[in-house]
Amino acid sequence: MIDEVLSNLGLNPTEREVFLYLSKQGGRTAARVAKGCSQNRSTVYSVLENLVERGFVQKTKERGLSSFSAVPPELLVKVIERAAEQKYSETMLSAARLPAELHALSQSHQRETGEFEVTVFESMAAVFAHLEDSLLAGDFAAIFNPQTACVGEGKKVVAEFLKKTASSRPRIREIVVSGALTDWYKSQIKNPLHQVKELPPDALIVCDLIFSKNRLIITNYSSANLFALRVENQALFQTMSTIFEMLWNSTTGSRLKTNTESKPKRASGSQSDPLA
Repeated sequence: MIDEVLSNLGLNPTEREVFLYLSKQGGRTAARVAKGCSQNRSTVYSVLENLVERGFVQKTKERGLSSFSAVPPELLVKVIERAAEQKYSETMLSAARLPAELHALSQSHQRETGEFEVTVFESMAAVFAHLEDSLLAGDFAAIFNPQTACVGEGKKVVAEFLKKTASSRPRIREIVVSGALTDWYKSQIKNPLHQVKELPPDALIVCDLIFSKNRLIITNYSSANLFALRVENQALFQTMSTIFEMLWNSTTGSRLKTNTESKPKRASGSQSDPLA
């Protein structure tokens, strides 16, 4: 019973053992307490100092030798009550300060990160739900590889997205890697405001990128490391959008092709005209 009471008062097993020993034996040195409780001396000394600090044990010194004894029961109740009152006051004061402290921390974090807001999606269900939500949010631009995005669950999400945007008709511009699934993807597009330009099949696209409403959405489809990352930051969005525009309007290097433009045939040996 007494062990349960002391436990409720916050004493751990070693503290309870030491306190009960002193309650029975009276004043003892740390060495005697350690021997009587069969505990390591340094451990017992640390426990005794903690019990003194918390008011359960009193410490006296005579001729340079410290002795420890349990606080008398009639005083111990008052010690515990005062400690509880102090703890309650500290808790209520901390609770009152908590909203302001959290707000200050949030403001500090925003200043340090340039007001970046980053959300990570790691489960397959979360990644594809987030992807579908991003694709159907309205106008956007993207760079991606259908050979990795349009497989398995991803193909179903993409097909549903193309079906819905055929009616909602957002303005979409995408730069994609050529391939068999790119041909399938383009054949499903019914939205006249959806443009696609192609990169060569060997173009290296490590992660898919979507640029929409001041958000940069990064998706990786590796089976070993599937994730989606949403970064909200106006400066980053503007920088990445500028890079996209440069690539979209590129007329050198890997030639881009659009599925909404009809090109006249050229005489053999003539050079390709740049895209408008």
